[in-house]
This record gives sequence, C-alpha cells and structure tokens, in this order.
Amino acid sequence: NNAASSFSGNVELAGSGSEAKIGISTGSTDADYNNVQTISGVISGSEKLTKEGVGALKLSGTNTFTEGTAATDLEINGGRVIAASAQALGNTGNKIVINTGKLEVASGTTLNSGYTIQGDSDGSGRSFVGGDGTIGGSVTIGSANNEIDVIAPGEGLSTSINKDKKQAPRGHGGDSALAVGNFTVGTLTFNDGGVYDWEIDNFGGSAGTNWDLLNFTTLNLTDK
Repeated sequence: NNAASSFSGNVELAGSGSEAKIGISTGSTDADYNNVQTISGVISGSEKLTKEGVGALKLSGTNTFTEGTAATDLEINGGRVIAASAQALGNTGNKIVINTGKLEVASGTTLNSGYTIQGDSDGSGRSFVGGDGTIGGSVTIGSANNEIDVIAPGEGLSTSINKDKKQAPRGHGGDSALAVGNFTVGTLTFNDGGVYDWEIDNFGGSAGTNWDLLNFTTLNLTDK
C-alpha cells in the first residue's frame, strides 16, 4: 500500500510459507519515505514477519509473533520499522535482522532487553538503528557481517550528502528537528567501521532537541 494508514485490528501471521510480508511504498520520493502505516493491534502467529518498501511500519501492540526456530523472526528490507511498545517486535526472545533500512524506537518506548538485533549476514546492505526511545539490551555497530552499520538518533533514514553539502535524511516529514533525537542503548559496542550519524539542527539549542544525543549504560570500544 502506497498510502499512510492506521489499522486497529489484530493480525495473525499464518500459512505454509517461510515469511509474511508487509510492503509500504514502492516509489522513491520523499512522500514515499514519509508514509507511515500503523498496526496498533496484536500481531501473532508462527511466521517470520518481513518489512519491505521505503515507507514506515509502526508497531504499537504487545506482539507475540515468532518464527519458532533459531532463524530470523523479523526482517527489515527497506524503510523503517518503528517500535512503539516494549514488545513491538514480537516475542521478547525474537531475532531481528536489518538488511537495509532502520529499526527506530519511538519516543517514550523502552524495548524489552531480550531481543537480538543485528545487521545483514554478508555486509551488502545498509542498516540503521536509532529513534528517540531506548533499547534495553545490546547493540553492536560496525562493518563486519551481522553488525549494524549506523546508529542514528532521531527519525528518518540518513542517506547521503546532497549537492548543497547537507545531510539528506528521508522519512521525517521534512521537519529537520524530527531528524534530531535522544536515543539510549543499554550496552553499546563500536567496532571498526561503525558510524555514529550525528545530526545538528541548531548549535544554539540543547542536546537531544537541536542536536543528537546518544546515551548508554555501558560503552565498548575496539582498539581501532
């Protein structure tokens, strides 16, 4: 679906396939990136949930879905998945793989600490984590397989430097202030090649509001 929508009912992932897909926005314009579809009911079932498209999927229910094995339970293949509840990502022990796109934690939300959150297995994608909430568990930022490439507080996907030599974040509704955030991680590990995307809106303001603020309980840095 290429439009912003809200769905209040429950969703059951069922069938004999290997995954259930939700695709949001197939285009490449700012409007496509800005589309947010919200599911506020409970997502249950025993299939892997795969998010596709450049738009955003916002999950605000206490979700219980799980693939049921040691495999991936939630896969992000584009755009953003916005976690707006402690158990937005399904069963607390679920494994979340960001191949391309961003896992974004909404303001006021602290994710349950039992989730395993990682990047793609071969380093071919571009994975982000961030938002304005808290990941209670561990996050590893780096350039190796299974590591998340970029940590980016605030809303939106930071893309590249445009012709005006400015960062070009997409999916924040055009409001530069929304691209700035206050993000917290329980245990944060920075390995070689990891990127902290530090965005600034106004040096005359305050941390977390006018420039990104990154908080952590434990920080691990490699010798590089």
